[in-house]
Amino acid sequence: MTPIIPEADIMAKRTPKGGWTRADLARWGVPWPPPKGWIATLTGNAPTDDWIALTKAEDRLLEALQALKAIEATTACTKARDIARAAIAVATANFK
Repeated sequence: MTPIIPEADIMAKRTPKGGWTRADLARWGVPWPPPKGWIATLTGNAPTDDWIALTKAEDRLLEALQALKAIEATTACTKARDIARAAIAVATANFK
């Protein structure tokens, strides 16, 4: 497990040019060049896999709702609208 380092400690080690030395990064176990999100990982603020999965599921549900609104705007697609409503009803029943 990555040790939690206070962000103030990380920021205090910045060089005058605004970066960090390889030695400091190595001391914290960060490879060179430092990967995206390395500060969040060291401070314990990186998103978890569960949070990422939940966010993606929420995005898919919002896309489905937007698609339903677009279908409802077209009166010629009543069967497709009914199918979409039924699918969303089933998907959202688990959240009640």
